[in-house]
This record gives sequence, C-alpha cells and structure tokens, in this order.
Amino acid sequence: MKKLKSQNNIGYLYLLPAVILMGVFIIYSMILNVQISMTDWSGLSEKHFIAFANYVKLFRDKAFWDSLGVQLIWMLLSTVFHALGGLILSIIVEYFIHRKLQAVFRTLFFMPMMMSLVAVGILWTLIYNPLIGVINEILQVLGILSGNQTLDLLGDRSTALLAAFIPALWQWSGFGMVVFSAALQGMSRELLEAASLDGCSKWQQIRYIILPLLRPHFCGRFPEEDFMIYDAVHQAVLLHEGHSTRLLELAAPLELPPPSAREQQFQALWTQFYKTLEIKARHNEKGRMTHCPKRFWADMVELHGEL
Repeated sequence: MKKLKSQNNIGYLYLLPAVILMGVFIIYSMILNVQISMTDWSGLSEKHFIAFANYVKLFRDKAFWDSLGVQLIWMLLSTVFHALGGLILSIIVEYFIHRKLQAVFRTLFFMPMMMSLVAVGILWTLIYNPLIGVINEILQVLGILSGNQTLDLLGDRSTALLAAFIPALWQWSGFGMVVFSAALQGMSRELLEAASLDGCSKWQQIRYIILPLLRPHFCGRFPEEDFMIYDAVHQAVLLHEGHSTRLLELAAPLELPPPSAREQQFQALWTQFYKTLEIKARHNEKGRMTHCPKRFWADMVELHGEL
C-alpha cells in the first residue's frame, strides 16, 4: 500500500514542471493583467492606481458592446460550422471518393490549415477586392453584375462579418476532417455492410448509423483555433475599418505613435496602386485605353500630383 502511494507521488513530480510553467506564464500573467487594468499607465509613464475606472469607461463604450456581440456571433459560427464542415469533408473523403484517391483529397483539404493566418487574410482580401477580385470577375462573367457595378463584401456592413468568417472556415475545416476521418476509419464496416444488404441508402446509413456513432467526437472537438482569428480578420478588414467586423482585440483603444516617414511612404504607394487600378478600370470601360490614351495618362499625372 505504501509502495502504491509512493508511486502516485512520483507521478505528481512528473507534472511539476508543467505546473510551474503554467503558473509563471499563464496564472501570473493573468494576475498581472488584472493589476495593470486598475491603473492609469501608458507602458512608459508612472503607474497611478484608479481602481475600476477603466472598467466603467469600457462598459460605457458602445464599441465594446458591438465588438462583444461580434465575438459571440463568431464563436457560435465557429462552433457549428467548423464541426459541420469537417464532418462533411470527412464523409465525402471516406465514403464517396475512391480509396486510391482518398489520401490526395485529404492532403488537399488539409493544406489550407498549414498556411499562416496573415497569408490567408491577404489572399482572401485580394479575392474579395471589388476591382481585381475573382468574385467580382465571376459575377460579371455570369451577368449578375453589369457595367461598372462592383460588390464590396468587406465594405458592406450586412456582409462583412460573413465574408470575414468564410476564410476561417476554409482554413480550419481540414482539422475537423482529420478528427472525423480517424473516427470513421475506426468504425466497424460490418454495420454499414449489413445496413446496405438490408436496403439502406447512403443517406440512411449516414443518418441512422454514422452520425449517432460520431456523437461522442463532437464534444471536445473545438480547439483554441476558434479564438486565433485576430490576424486573419485584421488583415481582412484592414482597409474597411468599422464595428461590423471588429473583435474585442481590435476594439481595444491603443495609443500608437504617429507613423514614420517610411510608413507614410508605404501607405502612399498602396493608395497609388489602388487608385491606378481604379483609373485603369474606368478607362477600360469607356474605351479610353485604346482610343484616348492621352486622357488616361493625364489622369495618371493628376494622380501623382495628388500624392
């Protein structure tokens, strides 16, 4: 009995390094954050204790409540659609694709998860771009948009949140696919074969056999990636600042120093790039690129004069 207790105590010793690391880097940091939140401190100046004044100011700020609402909606969408997307992809790969091609499709569906969040944000910002984006090009080819009409999904308050969520769904559905694929591979094939012999269709097998057996895997499937969305969303709404897609991290008031000369020059170059695309698109529509090139270059010279 004593030997058994000593073995249990040795087990606690193995946990001690992890407990120490969590205490130093997580628990202590949380306590320190609470302490700093009760002071008036810019990070460089002297700290002044002000109790709950910062919290009172925060709760009276409308932007905080708007951002909190966006955060809750995002968590709800992530909880439902990340699992649903992974489930659909896993069922497609395991039951509707030939066995020799399953590894190829697993890799293709999982590849977006290997990309950085910033890269995904920039990629989808270009896809959504109303001037050079693929979505607007497709809609114009299909005839849904005509003339100089453009669809700015990130600039419209009614579609901005959904447009910012789609890249996260595209990136993280592969994780759910891996989890559910592992569960489907461990499932007894005899049940499905017996159901097939009894005349059950694919949909009936999925509804009455596969989904009930996968129910335990829905619990604990949602890792911390649902909260690792700052970079992607920040990049997606970088040019469309507003409360419609702003998260709590983005809503935090930051006292940033004024931009340097290099940063101002970089911003001017991006402005020049987008205005150049706008002028080119406008002159293409009116045929001035081929019939009146002087007018096009006159507009370009005027643009350079503004910058």
